[in-house]
Amino acid sequence: MKCLTSLPFLICAISWGDDLPAKMTKLMVKLESQEIPRDSFAAQPKRMYRAGSRYCRTEENPDLQNGIHGLMIINEPDVWLINRLDMTAKHMVDPGPTYNCRMPMFVNAEDIRGPEDLKKILMQLEFGRELEFFKPRATAPVRGLCCSGRKRWRT
Repeated sequence: MKCLTSLPFLICAISWGDDLPAKMTKLMVKLESQEIPRDSFAAQPKRMYRAGSRYCRTEENPDLQNGIHGLMIINEPDVWLINRLDMTAKHMVDPGPTYNCRMPMFVNAEDIRGPEDLKKILMQLEFGRELEFFKPRATAPVRGLCCSGRKRWRT
Protein backbone atom coordinates (compact mmCIF):
# COMPACT_ATOMS: atom_id res chain seq x y z
CA MET A 1 0.00 0.00 0.00
CA LYS A 2 2.93 2.34 0.65
CA CYS A 3 3.83 2.10 -3.01
CA LEU A 4 0.35 3.09 -4.15
CA THR A 5 0.23 6.29 -2.12
CA SER A 6 3.65 7.44 -3.32
CA LEU A 7 3.11 6.51 -6.96
CA PRO A 8 1.49 9.81 -8.07
CA PHE A 9 4.47 11.79 -6.83
CA LEU A 10 6.91 9.39 -8.41
CA ILE A 11 5.26 9.54 -11.80
CA CYS A 12 5.82 13.29 -11.97
CA ALA A 13 9.55 12.77 -11.71
CA ILE A 14 12.37 13.24 -14.14
CA SER A 15 13.77 11.57 -17.29
CA TRP A 16 12.92 10.69 -20.93
CA GLY A 17 13.04 13.19 -23.76
CA ASP A 18 10.34 15.55 -24.91
CA ASP A 19 8.42 13.90 -27.74
CA LEU A 20 5.18 14.74 -29.49
CA PRO A 21 2.56 12.04 -29.02
CA ALA A 22 1.79 10.28 -32.29
CA LYS A 23 -0.47 7.77 -30.55
CA MET A 24 -1.98 6.93 -27.20
CA THR A 25 -1.28 3.62 -25.50
CA LYS A 26 -3.95 2.11 -23.25
CA LEU A 27 -2.95 -0.51 -20.70
CA MET A 28 -4.86 -2.61 -18.21
CA VAL A 29 -2.56 -3.39 -15.28
CA LYS A 30 -3.27 -5.84 -12.48
CA LEU A 31 -1.00 -6.71 -9.56
CA GLU A 32 -0.94 -10.40 -8.71
CA SER A 33 0.98 -11.83 -5.77
CA GLN A 34 0.58 -14.52 -3.15
CA GLU A 35 0.90 -11.74 -0.56
CA ILE A 36 -2.10 -9.80 -1.91
CA PRO A 37 -5.64 -11.13 -1.38
CA ARG A 38 -7.46 -11.54 -4.70
CA ASP A 39 -10.49 -9.55 -3.57
CA SER A 40 -8.47 -6.63 -2.15
CA PHE A 41 -8.23 -3.17 -3.70
CA ALA A 42 -4.53 -3.70 -4.43
CA ALA A 43 -5.44 -6.65 -6.68
CA GLN A 44 -7.98 -4.64 -8.71
CA PRO A 45 -7.02 -3.67 -12.27
CA LYS A 46 -5.96 -0.15 -13.15
CA ARG A 47 -6.41 1.48 -16.53
CA MET A 48 -3.41 3.47 -17.69
CA TYR A 49 -3.07 5.72 -20.71
CA ARG A 50 0.12 7.23 -22.07
CA ALA A 51 0.69 9.61 -24.99
CA GLY A 52 4.29 10.64 -25.43
CA SER A 53 6.27 11.65 -22.38
CA ARG A 54 4.04 14.47 -21.13
CA TYR A 55 0.55 12.96 -21.07
CA CYS A 56 -0.45 10.16 -18.68
CA ARG A 57 -3.67 9.05 -17.03
CA THR A 58 -4.40 6.36 -14.43
CA GLU A 59 -7.92 5.26 -13.47
CA GLU A 60 -8.51 3.07 -10.42
CA ASN A 61 -11.55 1.09 -9.33
CA PRO A 62 -13.35 2.37 -6.22
CA ASP A 63 -11.68 1.61 -2.88
CA LEU A 64 -14.75 1.81 -0.65
CA GLN A 65 -12.82 0.79 2.46
CA ASN A 66 -10.65 3.93 2.22
CA GLY A 67 -13.21 6.17 0.48
CA ILE A 68 -11.16 6.66 -2.70
CA HIS A 69 -12.00 6.30 -6.37
CA GLY A 70 -8.74 7.55 -7.83
CA LEU A 71 -8.13 9.28 -11.12
CA MET A 72 -4.78 10.85 -11.94
CA ILE A 73 -4.38 13.05 -15.00
CA ILE A 74 -0.97 14.34 -16.04
CA ASN A 75 -0.51 17.00 -18.69
CA GLU A 76 3.01 18.06 -17.77
CA PRO A 77 3.73 20.25 -15.91
CA ASP A 78 0.17 20.00 -14.52
CA VAL A 79 -0.94 17.04 -12.41
CA TRP A 80 -4.45 16.46 -11.07
CA LEU A 81 -5.31 13.87 -8.40
CA ILE A 82 -9.06 13.36 -8.34
CA ASN A 83 -11.22 11.38 -5.92
CA ARG A 84 -14.41 10.54 -7.78
CA LEU A 85 -16.14 9.28 -4.62
CA ASP A 86 -16.08 12.50 -2.63
CA MET A 87 -15.70 14.74 -5.71
CA THR A 88 -12.47 16.38 -4.53
CA ALA A 89 -9.32 17.13 -6.48
CA LYS A 90 -5.79 18.34 -5.92
CA HIS A 91 -3.73 20.19 -8.50
CA MET A 92 0.07 20.18 -8.48
CA VAL A 93 2.65 21.70 -10.78
CA ASP A 94 5.84 19.83 -11.58
CA PRO A 95 8.69 22.25 -10.79
CA GLY A 96 10.80 20.91 -13.64
CA PRO A 97 13.31 21.41 -15.12
CA THR A 98 12.06 18.49 -17.24
CA TYR A 99 8.40 17.71 -17.70
CA ASN A 100 7.99 13.98 -18.19
CA CYS A 101 5.45 11.65 -16.64
CA ARG A 102 6.83 8.29 -15.56
CA MET A 103 5.02 4.96 -15.25
CA PRO A 104 7.66 2.55 -13.88
CA MET A 105 6.68 -1.11 -13.59
CA PHE A 106 8.74 -1.85 -10.51
CA VAL A 107 8.08 0.79 -7.89
CA ASN A 108 9.13 0.56 -4.28
CA ALA A 109 8.41 4.02 -2.93
CA GLU A 110 10.71 3.46 0.04
CA ASP A 111 13.68 3.21 -2.34
CA ILE A 112 12.96 6.51 -4.12
CA ARG A 113 14.77 9.34 -2.38
CA GLY A 114 15.52 11.59 -5.35
CA PRO A 115 15.99 11.89 -9.12
CA GLU A 116 19.14 9.73 -9.11
CA ASP A 117 17.13 6.75 -7.86
CA LEU A 118 14.98 6.93 -11.00
CA LYS A 119 18.04 6.15 -13.12
CA LYS A 120 18.31 2.64 -11.70
CA ILE A 121 17.92 0.02 -14.41
CA LEU A 122 14.56 -1.41 -13.29
CA MET A 123 13.10 2.06 -12.80
CA GLN A 124 13.69 2.67 -16.51
CA LEU A 125 11.32 -0.15 -17.49
CA GLU A 126 8.00 1.67 -17.84
CA PHE A 127 4.47 0.79 -18.85
CA GLY A 128 3.94 1.71 -22.49
CA ARG A 129 7.68 1.95 -23.17
CA GLU A 130 8.74 -1.67 -22.94
CA LEU A 131 10.24 -1.87 -26.43
CA GLU A 132 12.25 1.32 -25.85
CA PHE A 133 13.72 -0.37 -22.79
CA PHE A 134 14.58 -3.72 -24.40
CA LYS A 135 15.75 -2.68 -27.90
CA PRO A 136 19.06 -1.09 -26.82
CA ARG A 137 19.77 -4.13 -24.67
CA ALA A 138 20.18 -6.35 -27.75
CA THR A 139 16.89 -8.16 -27.47
CA ALA A 140 14.75 -8.70 -30.53
CA PRO A 141 10.98 -9.11 -30.54
CA VAL A 142 9.62 -12.44 -31.75
CA ARG A 143 6.07 -13.49 -32.43
CA GLY A 144 4.38 -14.81 -29.34
CA LEU A 145 1.00 -16.21 -28.46
CA CYS A 146 -2.17 -14.82 -29.97
CA CYS A 147 -5.00 -13.89 -27.63
CA SER A 148 -8.40 -12.48 -28.60
CA GLY A 149 -7.28 -12.17 -32.20
CA ARG A 150 -4.42 -9.80 -31.33
CA LYS A 151 -0.83 -10.48 -32.23
CA ARG A 152 1.49 -10.57 -29.25
CA TRP A 153 5.18 -9.84 -29.19
CA ARG A 154 7.73 -10.97 -26.70
CA THR A 155 11.41 -10.26 -26.33
